[in-house]
Amino acid sequence: MKKKLLFLCSVAILNASDINLNITNDTLETNLKFDIPQNFSIRGNFLYNDKKSNYYSAGFQANGIIDYNTNLKIFIDYVSTKNNSAIPIGIGVFNDSFGNCQYPLFANAEVEYAPTVLSFRKAKRFLSSKVEFGITPIMNAKLFVGYRIISFNKNYGSSIYTGVGFKF
Repeated sequence: MKKKLLFLCSVAILNASDINLNITNDTLETNLKFDIPQNFSIRGNFLYNDKKSNYYSAGFQANGIIDYNTNLKIFIDYVSTKNNSAIPIGIGVFNDSFGNCQYPLFANAEVEYAPTVLSFRKAKRFLSSKVEFGITPIMNAKLFVGYRIISFNKNYGSSIYTGVGFKF
């Protein structure tokens, strides 16, 4: 079973169009995105937490363009921890080039929410948000700092993190 899981993880990483790795002093988060035709993506997230149960999510994302540098994303995910799960609907904005700098700067923001009717097990509601700012020092690679809040009924975790990402 472990070999099959390792194989599936390897195939997923090799076929991803975007990979992000976020680190804090007690968490490690990986984000994968797989682009599919017609401005849609499949997204996945795993957050390892030393102090609480691990968190994961998987879902679909639709991408649209607001203007030349700004993209809008609308998504639906399935999120879960050991005792909670939900199906939140979210919206996000990504600006991949702002400021007049030698290296392109970017900003990313997302918020997703699930009311009681879309929350399961011990969860009564779900709210997640994150904001990231970063730099693209070389083509298809980024370094960033972010802040995230994840909440099932009460605060699951909020933290400032640093990260690195690659686009294939």
